[in-house]
Order: sequence, then C-alpha cells, then structure tokens
Amino acid sequence: LTLTLNRIENNLTINETQQATINASLFEPTNKQFNIYQDGQIINSGTSPLTNTTTYNTAGQYNITTIFNGNENYTSKSVTYFVNVNDIIKPTVSLIFPQNNKTVGSADVIFQYNVTDNTNITRCELYVDDTIRSTDTTITKNITQTFKLTLPDNNYNYTIKCIDEYSNTGVS
Repeated sequence: LTLTLNRIENNLTINETQQATINASLFEPTNKQFNIYQDGQIINSGTSPLTNTTTYNTAGQYNITTIFNGNENYTSKSVTYFVNVNDIIKPTVSLIFPQNNKTVGSADVIFQYNVTDNTNITRCELYVDDTIRSTDTTITKNITQTFKLTLPDNNYNYTIKCIDEYSNTGVS
C-alpha cells in the first residue's frame, strides 16, 4: 500500500489556493477495494490505483490516510501523511474614524477600524507619523475595533497594521 502527495511519499506543504494530487495504490492483494480519507472522511474508494485532486483554500493541517481493511488472507494496512496549508492572504484593514485628511478637534482621539481575515488576528498596531503608539492583542474580526490616544493639537498621519497567526501583515 502506497500513498503519495504530489508524487512524494511524505508530508506536503503548500499555500492556500494550491492543489494536492493524492495517489494511493494497493499492490497486494490486487483488485481489492480500499479507501482514501481526509480528516476521517472518505474522499475516494475503489480498486488500485486511486487518485484525488483537491484545491486547499483554507489554511491548516489535513490528515490524509489510505486504508486497506484486510480480509481472511491479508492483514489490514494503512499509510498516513499530512497536507500542511500555509496562509498567504494578508488581513484587510479598513479605517472608519477619523477619515484621512480630517481634523479632529479633541485631544483624546478614538481611532476606529475594522479588520477581516480568513485566520485569527494576533495583534493590531496603531502608528502615528510612522511611530508605533499602541498595540492590541485582543482582536475580534469583522467588528469595529478602537484605539484611544491623547494627542496635542496638530496634523497627523496614521495607519493601522494587523498581523494574522501566519505573520501576514495588512496595512490600512
């Protein structure tokens, strides 16, 4: 019993949106049914050879196992490898308030933003005039997030950077 991921008998690491071609072959006994599983769910079943091509759009680790259950003459066999899918998509950071090129009359400024991503956000950072001024590690995606900062009256440029669990950085 053999299992290959993109023609290699080993674990496979790919990026999101890439494909993995999964091949399994049972050489002895011949013409017997066996299965390929992904995370415990059958993705192909039949006689040798079996092939499945899957596009991985979500980061994570996927267990790929092929199993021959055996019979009265042959013992059961299994082979397991993993497809590790890296996240390559950076978070999207949208500024809500204050808008760019707007004057805010208060010394206490509440910066509002929203961040979206397909994985967890580990932190967001507020930069004022290219200097980091605040960091938040308790981010909830897809809702308004805030930084509060006291600034003297002046004109400032600000950006917010958010980093996901795969170290992809999105900048407003």
